[in-house]
Amino acid sequence: MPVASNRVDRSLVRRAGQWFVYTHFRILEFLLRLLPLPLVFLIGEGAGLLFYLGLPGYRKLAVRNMTIAFGRERTPEEIRSMARASFLRLGGNLLSSLVLPRIGREAIDERVEVIYEKGAREVQQGSSGVIFCIPHMGAWELFSQLPELFTGDLAPSTMYQTLRNPFFDAYVRRRRATMGLQLFDRGSGFRGPMAHVKAGGALGILTDQHAGDHGVWAPLFGRLASTTSLPAILAGRTGAALVPLHAETVGRARWRLVCGSPVPHQKTPEKTTAVMNLRLGEVIGRSPEDWFWVHNRWKTPKPNFLLARYRRGIFLPDEVLVSDLQPFEILVRSPNWLGDICMAIPAVRAMQAGRPDARITVLSPARFAPVWNLMEEVAAVLEKPDGASPRAVGKLIKKADTQFDVAVLFPNSLRSALEAKWGNIPRIVGFAGHHRAWVLDQIVPHGSPKKPPEHQTQDLLAMVESMGGERSASAAGGHVIGGRRLPEPTGLRVGVCPGAAYGGAKRFPTEKFAETMNLVDAEVPGIEWVLVGTRQEAEVAASLEAQAKGRVENLAGKTGLEELIETLAGSRMLLTNDTGTMHLAAALGVPTVAIFGSTEPALTGPLGPRHEVVRNHVDCSPCFLRECPLDFRCMHSISVQDLSRTVINVVLREVPAGQAEVG
Repeated sequence: MPVASNRVDRSLVRRAGQWFVYTHFRILEFLLRLLPLPLVFLIGEGAGLLFYLGLPGYRKLAVRNMTIAFGRERTPEEIRSMARASFLRLGGNLLSSLVLPRIGREAIDERVEVIYEKGAREVQQGSSGVIFCIPHMGAWELFSQLPELFTGDLAPSTMYQTLRNPFFDAYVRRRRATMGLQLFDRGSGFRGPMAHVKAGGALGILTDQHAGDHGVWAPLFGRLASTTSLPAILAGRTGAALVPLHAETVGRARWRLVCGSPVPHQKTPEKTTAVMNLRLGEVIGRSPEDWFWVHNRWKTPKPNFLLARYRRGIFLPDEVLVSDLQPFEILVRSPNWLGDICMAIPAVRAMQAGRPDARITVLSPARFAPVWNLMEEVAAVLEKPDGASPRAVGKLIKKADTQFDVAVLFPNSLRSALEAKWGNIPRIVGFAGHHRAWVLDQIVPHGSPKKPPEHQTQDLLAMVESMGGERSASAAGGHVIGGRRLPEPTGLRVGVCPGAAYGGAKRFPTEKFAETMNLVDAEVPGIEWVLVGTRQEAEVAASLEAQAKGRVENLAGKTGLEELIETLAGSRMLLTNDTGTMHLAAALGVPTVAIFGSTEPALTGPLGPRHEVVRNHVDCSPCFLRECPLDFRCMHSISVQDLSRTVINVVLREVPAGQAEVG
């Protein structure tokens, strides 16, 4: 009983608040109708100026929207001036709309001019119905209050969405019915509107609002925006003409209503919708201060901003190319280790495939920038200096001269989240953890603990899937080579990576590496072994060089990442421990023979059909320890005979026939 009583109390309080707001609105409306219309418009402009100065959030939104629309042709100062003018005009038009229905038709005719563009009057005089596509522009309430100004002999109607305030809702319905306008509630389906149009009536639909997950993604001012396809669908089913209709402010309390030329029906409603958006951009460009810029028209959908799985999809007018679209700017925070970076490459590919307008910038540790520079899908790389604080990185992001729409964080650290936060990126996406949930705007769920763990590459592809992309958009492996030309493998050059940065538990014993290489040399003469690794691994490589009997070039500790890339690209294959170099070779399409002991190839092994994993699964593996506390049985139990046979098979498979001699 107390619960029911509380519900009743809350309902009464809410209804009282709605009545309070409605009553004060009616009082304001009454007082304004006592004043001359030009004075009402002037008061509205003053109110608009106050809102411009006092509502910084809406001011920033208007400036952002205008920058999207006109940033390529107008300066920031011009855009701010235009935004200020739009607030004044919006205030003047909204207040005037409260007075217009009561001033008389003769006075209206003195202040409102109606213009018909080519073909608009003819479709009104035909036997088919007309669907008017109306933007929130100028005194758009004129269309619902005085429909006879533009419908002629056609019976007027409009799609109407019930207002939350029941007093406002009832008032608006009464007022519009008085004006002879038939209302069709959006929530009641489309049979009524369709029957009305088929009978030769006119139907007005507001078409310039963000349409959410149900809209068609079509360009407006060259940037993809979710757009309602309802007018195009109804026109296709009824045979009605689609006529753009908008209002322009041509002076203080003076307007021009423009019935545009009919939009030609395209092959699909989605294509027609895209053409409608193109026309809308032209209309707004004629009188930009009149449009409703404080609506988040180019809203980034949550969570599926990659758009790949939207039912209606992306549609462009025939005259618009993908290259004409304004980019959707994505900042990808790179992992901090070479192997993790290479395993993240398929996810970046899938992100780029998720929407045609995506432009990806990677924020990467400077030493790993050469890897990202190989990718065609990466437009730019921001190099993060070693040891830079999150605030310093945030400043680096802001200096990039790019307004990023989204940041996608591959690392799980709080530091990476703060970098994006202090870079003023409006949407930050990543896995929760490390006490950073409060920084993220979109949290990616981790996989179910009831399911077997996935390969790290698949884990990141699942992140892309949670953002609206497709896992199948990119194979988890293969070449990343883009515009940069890399050497082709020649002769019998075989890379060897005997070290491992993570620790000794991942390193196959040096003497067993040497024994393997010597066994391979005995059967396949002429191999040139190239030892690679970091400065920390130079001692291991030197020991291996001393024990090997064949031709050996030792580059460990002597090359940077760019030279390592070229060395791997020029090799037939790589014999390696579980290292970042292994992942780099796999990403370059170089076959690997990878030796695993303390780690798990199902989680971090090389992916693809050209790689071989050599492993002896003992009872304590995988332990994921840096150093073995026991007898290193996982590595010692691997047979060098089996390993050498695997290497020989891969070499003979990869070397063209006749170039290798088998002993």
